[in-house]
Order: sequence, then C-alpha cells, then structure tokens
Amino acid sequence: MEYISEEIIKHAKLNRQNMEAALQVGLVFGELRETLIRDFANYFKECCAETSLSTIDVSGWRDRPTGTWTGMSYKEDNWLPHCMIKVEAQIGGIKQFIFGIHTGDPNARDHIDESHKEKIYETLNNECGQGKQDDYWAWYQVVDDNYRNFNNFDTLIKLYDKSKMAEYYLEKLSGLKDAIEKKLLLALE
Repeated sequence: MEYISEEIIKHAKLNRQNMEAALQVGLVFGELRETLIRDFANYFKECCAETSLSTIDVSGWRDRPTGTWTGMSYKEDNWLPHCMIKVEAQIGGIKQFIFGIHTGDPNARDHIDESHKEKIYETLNNECGQGKQDDYWAWYQVVDDNYRNFNNFDTLIKLYDKSKMAEYYLEKLSGLKDAIEKKLLLALE
C-alpha cells in the first residue's frame, strides 16, 4: 500500500490539474466511505429479509455510519431484557468492530444478573468459540481482520462488493442466534 501511496503522490505532483484531482478525491473520502457503509447496511438488511434475522436493525450504520458505537442489532421478545446480538464499533471508531451478546448498561436497575451473564458466556464459548466478556457484553469476539476496519482499503472494497461481507456477518449473527435459541434459552430456564 505504501508503494501505491507514493505513486499517487508522485502523479499528483506532476501538474496542477493532477494535484487538484487528487485533493478533490481526498476531500470526498469521508462522504464516499459513509455512502459505502449505508449502501452495505441496506444490502445487508435485504439479505436478512428471507432469513431468521429478518428484523435486524441496521439503523446505526444507516444513520450514523462513522459514529462511535455504530453498528447493527437484533433482538427477540422472548430473550432476557437488554440482551441482544450486536455488531458495534468500539472506542477507536469504525476501525475496530466486535460482535456478540450486548447486555446494556450495567448500572441500569433491571440489568441482567451476573449468573445469567456467566451462563451466556459459558454457553457461547462452547457453541461459537472462545469469546471475551466485559461490563456491557456477556460474550463477544472481535470481527475478523478482513471485515473490521472501515478505514482500511481492502475492507472498504469488501463494503463496495457487499456479498462476501454480507456472508461473513450472516454466518456470525445466524450462528449466535441459533446458539441462543437452541442452547442458551434452555440453559437459562
């Protein structure tokens, strides 16, 4: 990538017209990235329409595509309060996404109790692979390198192409939903 950057800069410096074009492209990068994220969110929502994730909420990516904590979520009425499947950007912004079971604000009066949180963690580690846990997440994993950094050239191309990224997220989120419904709900009864 460094070589490509050097070549672009070299080409831009050849004349004023090239420099103006390069600067214009640089100035619209943020808007272009937001468009790619919104387009992917709409595409992913359509992909989910015929699956068990048909009610997925992609409004985070549609309404605040580059905001902190942006992403998408899915919840069923029969799940524990505050428990939902989420894909969410972390403190670093749109360059670090995680997915898992978000349990909401730990200071909320009706927050999930620790025994349920531990059961979620244990069950999903067995069903979906080793995850992590913190105050807001009962279980989560970091999104694979190829799909987690929306500032990365290769990831942006995947957003543009849509299908491979949609397949990745459908697989991860469907797997979580299946584990919740087939194993976790029984374990929490």
